[in-house]
Amino acid sequence: MDHTRGLACAPRSAAMAELFRNESACLRANSLDADTDDACLVISFAPWSGRPSLDALGWAEKLCESQRWPALHVVSAQDDWYQSDGAQEVVDRAAAIARRYARVVTYGSSMGGYAALNFASELGAQIAFAIAPQFSIDRAKVDFETRWAAEAGRTAFVRDRIAAISPQVRPVLVYDPWFAPDARHIERIAAHCEPVRVPLPLMGHDGVGGRILKPMLAAAREGDWRGMREQAVASYRRMRKTTAGYYLQLAERARGLSIDARLELLRRAHALEAGHIGVALKRSTLLLAHARAEEALFVQEEALRHASPSFVPSLHSHRAQALTALARDEEALSAARQARELSPQHPYFAHHLAQLLGRKAHWAEALRHQRAAVALHRDNAVYRAQLASLEREAVAAQAQPLSEAAAGVPATERSALWSQACAVEPSYSGAAARFSSALLARGDWLDALAVHDQALRHIPDTPLLHSHRALALARLGRSGEAEAAIGRAIALAPENAYFRHQRAGLWLAAGRYRQAEREQLIALQC
Repeated sequence: MDHTRGLACAPRSAAMAELFRNESACLRANSLDADTDDACLVISFAPWSGRPSLDALGWAEKLCESQRWPALHVVSAQDDWYQSDGAQEVVDRAAAIARRYARVVTYGSSMGGYAALNFASELGAQIAFAIAPQFSIDRAKVDFETRWAAEAGRTAFVRDRIAAISPQVRPVLVYDPWFAPDARHIERIAAHCEPVRVPLPLMGHDGVGGRILKPMLAAAREGDWRGMREQAVASYRRMRKTTAGYYLQLAERARGLSIDARLELLRRAHALEAGHIGVALKRSTLLLAHARAEEALFVQEEALRHASPSFVPSLHSHRAQALTALARDEEALSAARQARELSPQHPYFAHHLAQLLGRKAHWAEALRHQRAAVALHRDNAVYRAQLASLEREAVAAQAQPLSEAAAGVPATERSALWSQACAVEPSYSGAAARFSSALLARGDWLDALAVHDQALRHIPDTPLLHSHRALALARLGRSGEAEAAIGRAIALAPENAYFRHQRAGLWLAAGRYRQAEREQLIALQC
């Protein structure tokens, strides 16, 4: 039970307090006015973070407090684009407070910019100030958006309503017109409203700094959307070459330049803002791509000293790549584990760890993490291909020790050994598979089936055990159950050629020749 629901919490400072919290979101406030007849309320939404926390600062929270601007700050416990019931409850509470104010501005960046637009109508906003926002990340609506595919895959878009934004709201959209994904979202948004466009070339997705955003928010509070645009464009032209982001975007776009020229652009960016993690990650990426792992490792370790928590997993993942290139395998595995543990919902970190575990022949653990990667991002063909590859390698590795054990070790003794292994660790797929293989080789179909059924209660998503189970069922004449078992194995590992060959054999035995032929052709292509 959440004992903080609906309770006012102790203020962080004299002007800042947490008004409400549930499991999904919280609402904080600063400088709320007693006299609201002519005041403006800013309602901000926090952006995507990779490691969201209800205790994190809200978007522009420090700015609004320092300026004593009345503000509410919505923070989400998940990177779910504010689609949860809990987030809606927080928005409803914010709307009740907003009704007391003469003017309302919603404000956010990226995911927060989306929310600033998405909830502007019900919050009574006159201006929705959004930096690099999305129209949606629902692939059914924006098939081009892949940056947050894992988040989209686990989110139900029940409050995705920018298309219904009120004509009373004036959206002010700050974006990089040369950054194609963001520009496409702006066009989708513009199809449903009349936004004020503020194009800032080479801004990138990360946006611009406070020197531009602070005056824009001040103008928004006065309802001056024309002044917002004019001030931003003029300031950006004057100041862009003094920002790290400008040189980062040049290095990103100028792919025809030599590696040294691009690194020089990033060196300038680093000199302007040593703590810019985007610059560090890009330097690391270029150095790794050009076999300069020692230099990449130095960049990563320097960045880790001042990185915010949301970037730490990515830096550890980069470290794992550099350490692998330097043949420091155990350190690489440790770094990959850190990335995975710090960001368990990120599919790439699971995939990368599985890849390193597979190289060390830690099959059971590698398969567990790779299956997690596929579950987190089911549409990723690379993740599915690596899962199939790991499964084939695991099967081959398990088959070899069994054939070696067959020479000179009696079958009864082998079965006893595998039986002991399964009893000690019933969830260990290798022991269960080898034990069942020994029983199948002896023709002990019922005993083998009992092993499969017991093991699958612990590890139901192990395709090799379903394949073994199909063999036992077929031998017992239970052909329908055998087809169901091999069908489950193929569903879990669709690119495994042997499983498809096995199903073709079952269909051939049943006289379903055309189906068997088609399945065998698929097996040959796997």
